Amino acid sequence: MINPGDTVDSKGKPIPFVFRWRSLVRVLLFETSVKAVALVAAEYADYDTGANCRPGNNALMRETSLGDRSVRNAWSVLRDAKMAERVHKGSSYKGESDVYQLHIPENWKGYPILGPNREAFTCQYCGGEFNPVGNCVIKGGRASAKFEKFLFCPAPRGANGRDADSCYRLWSERQANGGAAGLDAMPLVERFELFRKARDDDW
Repeated sequence: MINPGDTVDSKGKPIPFVFRWRSLVRVLLFETSVKAVALVAAEYADYDTGANCRPGNNALMRETSLGDRSVRNAWSVLRDAKMAERVHKGSSYKGESDVYQLHIPENWKGYPILGPNREAFTCQYCGGEFNPVGNCVIKGGRASAKFEKFLFCPAPRGANGRDADSCYRLWSERQANGGAAGLDAMPLVERFELFRKARDDDW
């Protein structure tokens, strides 16, 4: 797996930007629509630099099977995550598309991502392994996510849907009974500490 932050390989040969970009997008635990737009958009960017990316939203809609609103929201997330910089705003009147410069953010390791080995996560209540559900967006430079989907295994299915006694619910009750903060009341830095513990596979 290519480290998105590496610009050269072990032999000192430059790694094309698009390779690094794909590697980052693959491990991001972002919304599926954001990942889809990011992967397709890279095919329209300069291979070595990520510059001059101008797919146009209609092309992205066709190639990702997403609607206009989802594509526009994905670009908004990528801009806010400092992964895409709009260098020219197109004009629908003139038939112009927006032009982007794609970037690998310096703080990409601080985003909700899989580890380099892309291993399963460990539930912070029962200790079982599970695959985290990507659901994060970056807004105003801050992660907005349902962190319970990164930290706890999915509740088992019962006759009436998901069982109420999920690991997240049981963990929350244990926290409350011990006078500790619940997940929503924790500072973001503490939630990320739990995230890294659940991932246990650092870059």
